[in-house]
Amino acid sequence: MLPKRLSFQRSISPGQAIFTYSNGCEKNLPVPVQTIKVIGQKGHYTDAFDSNGDVKKATSRQTLAQSNPQTIDVCFAPVDAELVRCRFSLRINANSFSPFLCDEPEFTGKIRNFCDKYKEQGGYYYLAKRYLENIASGLWLWRSKDALGVEITITEETGNLLSIKDIDDGINISKSSDFEKLARRIEETLCEPKKALFLDVTAQIKTAFAQEIHPSQCFTDKEENKASRVYQKTKVANEDTPIFGAYKVGAAVAMIDDWYPDAEKPIRVGSYGADKESATAFRHPETGLDLFSLLKNLEKITAELQESEAPPRLDSDVMKKSHFIAANLIKGGLFNRGKA
Repeated sequence: MLPKRLSFQRSISPGQAIFTYSNGCEKNLPVPVQTIKVIGQKGHYTDAFDSNGDVKKATSRQTLAQSNPQTIDVCFAPVDAELVRCRFSLRINANSFSPFLCDEPEFTGKIRNFCDKYKEQGGYYYLAKRYLENIASGLWLWRSKDALGVEITITEETGNLLSIKDIDDGINISKSSDFEKLARRIEETLCEPKKALFLDVTAQIKTAFAQEIHPSQCFTDKEENKASRVYQKTKVANEDTPIFGAYKVGAAVAMIDDWYPDAEKPIRVGSYGADKESATAFRHPETGLDLFSLLKNLEKITAELQESEAPPRLDSDVMKKSHFIAANLIKGGLFNRGKA
């Protein structure tokens, strides 16, 4: 049985990723966001069909040909832009070894024992490399990754630098000595409560002329005469510039769960393996591989970890379960059993 009250602070905390551009004379200029009105076509299913799939009686050729005006935010690289930059910082802490809140001390001990054994088997180093690969490959740029070229630099407070000149050369990203050093620093910080690591991540995007940029969108209530698409923004030089929200950056960094059955792609780490793209949960409780089912069997999994061969096979059944548990503890969140 899980504790009624159980929560973890996140160990990986990104800030906002802020877009700016340079034009050859000036750097870090705000990227303009425009609010425009467009006249679109009617193309929704409900424009012509009812909930039963029947054609609506009021649907005519004329009504379907009527315009569909919308107010939306748009963002394009300025015509004088030589480079578009997107920059964020990342704080790493060791918060997975002990709950932030737990009303059962015995379970806290089980968590610590599991994390210690997972660390001994090289699990935290494996996760550190997976997180770093997502950062270094520009996965967090989402659609803005599609450009003429993207260079990413990652620096830490000691001055150590990892530079990827071409993110399309993904095969070689994780093979450099600088990558290995930084992955070890991340592993060390994830395991040492008295330490914190700050990374500064910058992508330099060579975009085609006046190409569209795709920042984060705000969730807005549908109101008449209000924009249906609003971009998230912050201020640079007292002017609005678009951003990726911290939540969106974190989602990309945590897209490492390819340990579920018959996995075809990595999905974002989460209790039930929810995947928005395919509209399904790969870790439904009936699989026994959701986070809560695994936490209920934490002692057994820890014992299997301890008995594993050294070095362990990272794709073994027990290691896959352990990767998933540890990644969720790093992600943090409320894992309460509650009053039920």
